[in-house]
Amino acid sequence: TEDQVVLFSLIAMFLFTALAGAWFPLEVTGPAFNTVGHLTPGAWAMDGLQNIVVRGLGVESALLPAAVLIAYALGFFALAVWRFKFE
Repeated sequence: TEDQVVLFSLIAMFLFTALAGAWFPLEVTGPAFNTVGHLTPGAWAMDGLQNIVVRGLGVESALLPAAVLIAYALGFFALAVWRFKFE
């Protein structure tokens, strides 16, 4: 049902935002959690944002996180094109 879709999407949202470091910085977690967190695009987005806003580094410090996010986008786009079927 529609309510179940909302429930499961909220569970996924909470899980992935916590894993990405949106609730707490990944630097305070252990190395295993930090490594697993950086397998998600959200962790890279948080790194770029924190480099500029929290750490006061320049825009160039967000280039690597931005490149990783672009790679994620291209990968997911390629997957979508590959799975897309014409009728």
